[in-house]
Amino acid sequence: MPSVAIIGAGVAGLGAARVLSKSNVEFRVFEKSRGVSGRAASRTVEGVRFDHGANYFKLDAGENAVRKLVLEELPTDDLIEIPGSVWTFDGSGSLSPGDPALNAEPKYNYRGGISTLGKLLAYPLQSKIEFKTRVARVSQRESRWELFEVDGRSLGSFDRILFTCPSPQAMTIMQDSELYRELQEEFIGCLSAARYHRQFTFVMAFDREISRPDGMHAALNVDGKHDVSWLAFENDKEGHVPGDQTVVVVQMSPTWSDVRFDEPKEEQLETVGQSVAALLGIDLPAPLWVDRQRWGFAHPFSNLDRERLRSFESSGLFVAGDGLVGKGRVHLALASGLEAGEALARSCAEMSKI
Repeated sequence: MPSVAIIGAGVAGLGAARVLSKSNVEFRVFEKSRGVSGRAASRTVEGVRFDHGANYFKLDAGENAVRKLVLEELPTDDLIEIPGSVWTFDGSGSLSPGDPALNAEPKYNYRGGISTLGKLLAYPLQSKIEFKTRVARVSQRESRWELFEVDGRSLGSFDRILFTCPSPQAMTIMQDSELYRELQEEFIGCLSAARYHRQFTFVMAFDREISRPDGMHAALNVDGKHDVSWLAFENDKEGHVPGDQTVVVVQMSPTWSDVRFDEPKEEQLETVGQSVAALLGIDLPAPLWVDRQRWGFAHPFSNLDRERLRSFESSGLFVAGDGLVGKGRVHLALASGLEAGEALARSCAEMSKI
């Protein structure tokens, strides 16, 4: 039976695995962390559930497979729509209502946080996922690929590999791998086209209501000239924030994050609080607590060449994830995983005929 190794248990990797689970293909998913969903991440602090990576996902009409999957195939008991609009602001901090057409599109999440999407995808695949397993390198053995852990342990031999981790991580794996030199150089060169921002997320909880414009759920910086890139109120997500607290999620700009990437949390907080207060035009009280996430690969700002990547599929190398679209969009990453799963199923079926 043909076999596939999937590197990464974000929504792209899980989407591909879901497709392969319905075909005559053996597969394993290797995930370096303890859980699924990747940057579609949720966390609980002091009884508050919040999303510290992607804030929500949409179901574009053009992505019919994703829409059908989320609304018809996966459980929808905890699926919620987020009320309110995404406003915009420029480098001066001037807030204004966002694009009416974009704001008319529903914004989806789950009562248990956006990571629920990955958990729902992973539930029937649990026996196929190996957690806390970091693929360090691969070795090409004629038409098959052997994967190795950081300690040198073999993870098995496979006919195909699907990379769904951020492209810089895939490049590191391939740089330390054993394969035909020309193939190695060309594949790494293709992966290098996707470059990622580093970014901090701060989550601040307050014991009172924080003033904001009526109807505003979140605010997005549109010119890249403000210290804050994104600000959102977690209270708008049903089931996330208990009681009378207000919880604000703040993603600082890539420029701010690069300059302060190694700065201690305490030294960053004063600037973050001042930026949020100035943006909202209020005096911000002292928070009850603050959580921080440092993302080394927050989201891509340039994308991979899909057509060029397809030329590597005959060698057994496939790619999926948001690096293909150049945006940190959950539904697009999932769509790429579903497409990759279909491509892998076809490739393995053809191989079985030989």
